[in-house]
Amino acid sequence: MSSSSSSHHHHHHHHEEAPSLDNSTTPRRPGGPPTEDEKLAAVARRMRRFVRMTKLKRLALNVLSRELTGSELQHLHAVFRKIDSDGNGFISAQELQAALDDHLRSGGGKGGSGDDAAEDDTVSQLVQAIDLSGDQAIDYPEFLAATMQRNCYLREDNIRKVFQHLDLDKSGHITFQNLIDITGSKKHAADLLKEADVNNDRKISYQEFKDIMTSKQ
Repeated sequence: MSSSSSSHHHHHHHHEEAPSLDNSTTPRRPGGPPTEDEKLAAVARRMRRFVRMTKLKRLALNVLSRELTGSELQHLHAVFRKIDSDGNGFISAQELQAALDDHLRSGGGKGGSGDDAAEDDTVSQLVQAIDLSGDQAIDYPEFLAATMQRNCYLREDNIRKVFQHLDLDKSGHITFQNLIDITGSKKHAADLLKEADVNNDRKISYQEFKDIMTSKQ
């Protein structure tokens, strides 16, 4: 009897090591609020992911970001205000550069001028991809679209919401005409259609749309 209790005790003790081990790798309490630096690092990571997404997915996230409210976005609003240092409600390339510079350096080391050139390029690419309205700055909904958490846009009800929003005539499909009406450009619409229309019927079914939204890219 005592042997089983001591082995139980040993097991219990072993189990307790995990959190403290974890503790030494992170400076903050597990479950504590992330530091400013960690928030900015997460934003930089998500923005880079956003830039690699298909155009249709970026459009969808911009639709979604305008419909979302709630607590999961609160901390992103705080980060937005922090990056927007002059407080005009837009993030310029300069502001993005200043806030995310350290986090966007893929090498991490401070190299020569060659590095800086590549760096500017990265930030302007980010702004270009995130700035849907084309005004060379990132407004709050555009920022949200690029930085919202993945589990937010993977939720079925959110995917459905965006699909219904893009299906302007409620036909049950996002048609070529819908995309022209949304983007104002036949060429842009054709690009978007090509990305999702797997069976080439010139329209995007809910399943095709969902596949795009849940794919890794």
